[in-house]
Amino acid sequence: MRNINSLYRLIKPTLVHKVQYSEYKSQDRNHKPTYKDAETIDHVRVDITETYNQTSNSETTTISAVLFMYRTLTTPFKRLLEKSIIVFAGKTYKIHKVVDCTEPYNDNVFSYEVELIES
Repeated sequence: MRNINSLYRLIKPTLVHKVQYSEYKSQDRNHKPTYKDAETIDHVRVDITETYNQTSNSETTTISAVLFMYRTLTTPFKRLLEKSIIVFAGKTYKIHKVVDCTEPYNDNVFSYEVELIES
């Protein structure tokens, strides 16, 4: 545990972002998604990647991102649900995948890496 605490001190200055999280609830009768009220998640890091693809017929740009959340640093620290919505820097992203990262030598969740795609 001592090694993890020293790692937290190194990570803390990099958690400079804040996001809005709207948890996926269900689909309405018209098959449109419904969400709970938005909540703010503080002390996270969002790394955005823009990918450019060109074929003989078209050009596309795909924007994706990874949201990093750390136990004891991110508030609130909880597992986010796939299909939920994250708003960061005025853009809306959908949660594609959530990766649990555990501490070495035990099963405690240390952080979450949340893969986002622009919606």
